[in-house]
Amino acid sequence: MIPVEVRKIIVESRIKGISAEEIKKVTGVSISAINSIVRNYKKRGTLEGNYPGRQPTITKEQRKAMIKLVKDRPDITINEIIEELNLPIKKSRVSKILLEEKMYLKKSRFMQRSAEK
Repeated sequence: MIPVEVRKIIVESRIKGISAEEIKKVTGVSISAINSIVRNYKKRGTLEGNYPGRQPTITKEQRKAMIKLVKDRPDITINEIIEELNLPIKKSRVSKILLEEKMYLKKSRFMQRSAEK
């Protein structure tokens, strides 16, 4: 991870019109990283908080509602959870959240049905 002080030097240098090649010679940072730092600075307006990854797509309230729903109805399926709460996430994300909470669904569309006698 590139320190904030170095990022500041990179952004200030690019604003002054210094080429990425010259900045690379001084800082030792690759040209692609220089361009990425400047692009992110223009986009966010800050040098801090450069954490990769996607932000959560559901709110804390939606997460609590999902957990409450599963506690109230342990035989619910993931598809039913998504439909009832109108969640904007995929089944894999719901499953991951439930696993984080040490919750397991009892009913699944992949479960085999017992043979009828």
